[in-house]
Amino acid sequence: MLANSLWLAPKLLLRSPRFAALSIATVAAGSFLALLLFSFVEAVVLRPLPFHQPESIVVLETRGPRDGAGGVSGADIEDIRNSTNAFAELGLVGSVELVVTSGGNAERVQAGELSAGVLPLLGIPMRMGSGLPSGNNSAVALLSSGYWTTHFAADPGVLGATIRYNGARQATVAGVLGPEFRLFPLLFKTEPLFYRGLPTTGDAGLRSNRMWTGLARLRSGVTAGQAEQQLRAYTARAQDRFRKSNRGISFHVRPLKEAVNGTWDRVLIFLNGAVLLVALAAAANTASLFLIRALSRSKEMAVRMALGANLRGLAGLLFGEALVVSVVGVAGGLALAYPVARLVEQGALSRLHIPRLEEAGIDRADVLYALLLAIVISALCALVSMLPMLRQPLRPVLGGEAGGRISGGRTARALVLFEVFALMLILSVGSLFLGSYSKLAHARVGYSAKDVLSARMTLPASLPEENDASEVGDVLARLPRLSPHAEVAVSYPLPSAPGPEISVSVEQEGQGATTASRAYAHLERVDSGYFRTLGVSLLDGHEFLTSSPFAEPDSAVVSQVFAQRWLNGRPIGAVLNLPQFGPGWKFTVVGVVGSTRQSVSSKESDSTVYLNRATTWMYVLLRPAGMSDAASVIQAVKSVDKSIAVDHIGTLRSEVEAPMLGLQVELGTLALFGAALLVVLWAGIYSTVSLTLCSEAMQIAIRAAIGATPARLLVEVVRPFAGLGVGGAVAGGAGAFLAVAALRSYIPELEAFPVWAAVASAVVVAAATVAAATASARGILSLDPAGVLRRP
Repeated sequence: MLANSLWLAPKLLLRSPRFAALSIATVAAGSFLALLLFSFVEAVVLRPLPFHQPESIVVLETRGPRDGAGGVSGADIEDIRNSTNAFAELGLVGSVELVVTSGGNAERVQAGELSAGVLPLLGIPMRMGSGLPSGNNSAVALLSSGYWTTHFAADPGVLGATIRYNGARQATVAGVLGPEFRLFPLLFKTEPLFYRGLPTTGDAGLRSNRMWTGLARLRSGVTAGQAEQQLRAYTARAQDRFRKSNRGISFHVRPLKEAVNGTWDRVLIFLNGAVLLVALAAAANTASLFLIRALSRSKEMAVRMALGANLRGLAGLLFGEALVVSVVGVAGGLALAYPVARLVEQGALSRLHIPRLEEAGIDRADVLYALLLAIVISALCALVSMLPMLRQPLRPVLGGEAGGRISGGRTARALVLFEVFALMLILSVGSLFLGSYSKLAHARVGYSAKDVLSARMTLPASLPEENDASEVGDVLARLPRLSPHAEVAVSYPLPSAPGPEISVSVEQEGQGATTASRAYAHLERVDSGYFRTLGVSLLDGHEFLTSSPFAEPDSAVVSQVFAQRWLNGRPIGAVLNLPQFGPGWKFTVVGVVGSTRQSVSSKESDSTVYLNRATTWMYVLLRPAGMSDAASVIQAVKSVDKSIAVDHIGTLRSEVEAPMLGLQVELGTLALFGAALLVVLWAGIYSTVSLTLCSEAMQIAIRAAIGATPARLLVEVVRPFAGLGVGGAVAGGAGAFLAVAALRSYIPELEAFPVWAAVASAVVVAAATVAAATASARGILSLDPAGVLRRP
């Protein structure tokens, strides 16, 4: 019988194309985000980590008296192994960048560090080789599957090959890992090319050198809570025994999945719940449309029953119609979600660093979820369609009286109010994101990043430190040849990403005495052409001498903010001392330059000290008349020394505008959410008003017959929805204010909540609400009271 109903249902639906189109569009809009978010939740939250029994793997970490979570050392691992019985296996992992030399060329690569027990702990098989031996294994390397393919041409005889890195250091290849080893991308957000052994002795064995991440597998029957209790007891013993290195240090465990996902579990589940509410609203709106259709088909159903159709057969027919609409609508939502999911798979949201989000494609689980959603919606719509035939006393969804109050019932009003509120919330927050994005796009950072090519270069580790300046100077002499009138400079770090703030001791002469004070600044090491190349203005004194790139190694130039904040307006001649870097780190201030900001997202200019000293790691900044390509830059640098590694070649402007990309992603998400919600809201109001007219058709006809004008009746129908629009806009504006207050602590680029965003969003929401109600009720203008009153 269901097969016959499914065969007949499309024909019946084609008789009401407007109803079919609106119902399908409502289901598609409501299910689109629900299906997309479910694919995210399934990949990130529900799918287990790709390791053997991942639920029993924990991360070991330390916490200091003031700091957040920190790492552990090899000595800590050995002590925990010998002092507790909660863990079956323990190991250390870390992430490091190395300069690998091959065939006379150098390449800076991301590498991982593994102690011998990590791979057995995770249950990771070797593709080739025997893995890492125990003991002093720092001279042993394991290749990733990709590195083995790209650098060794997938040679099966690679075992025993030598990798040379950081000058004279080397490691022997002991094995090749399979592509399923994904610990580092998940835990560290990095993709190592190869892994070197990490013994628990040497640097890793120093108790205070806690720069690695500890991994452990719980013994069978031991919970994370029980392991935490044992670590509390160990913490007390260690603080008493190692008072210098362990003072204030406590040890803790955290499930590996929690360490990998962080807060994304809660965020994605919350978002999934939010879009499910939208899907629920869409289902309710679709059910209202089916109820309207059922009320208008009372004669058709009576004729079918008179011809012998039973209630079961009619129920099957109605369920068939609802199932066709739901399946087509959910399929449409799935079709809308598929290209978005593909973009996510290709890295569209990679800057958010959500673990395993690139696996969030539309797969079997999403199709089954879509089918379940379609069945639930179709069952709800079929049940609502059956109600008039059951001849039960239906409570009017919308009631009215001769006095002229035509308003919605509580359920319908609450549904419309929720949709208006949600749309107002999305529009207000989206307007703020758009305003913040526009402001960032026109922000000034204090230097010119336009047409500047940047490249990171790493000098050979075997180069004596005093030769760094000479080597960098040779590179600077060759690069201008790439383009006429080119300007070249070097800096470390990039001006768009200054290092951490450091403490500076300041000595100043004044009134016959020397005063000492403490200052704080970002430290940047630059050459003499840096300020000219980036267009940073000189305000006082002079820049570094230009006779050679590093002619003033004992001089300093400071930013205007540093001079005003720490040098009391007398910067020239002040002495800056950085004893934490060594005895020779003493500099005299020779100039003041305009202040810069780290990036367009920085709230204020940086307090910066510039030093005229080279370092092993520096960024080349090239501003040519015509932009040079990456190959020419690499060739020019390596013509000085083939063992210099060159990478991270790109434009400085892209580095400066990186925060804007995150806002673009968030803006796009809000736009999708808002568009889907607008369709659902329109369908909801349309169906609610249509149901009003069905249930109140007789009263409206009587009022028209006794003299009420169609225009007045139209106003009375629309007026309650205008009130809902205003009420929802006010509530949504308040919700948006609270949401923005919470978001600003996580997204520093957001500005304070502006009044214009609330006003503009309220106008749009109210206009959309009134327009949807008017579009549905416009039939009142051509109402034939006599025809309505003649209906049985």
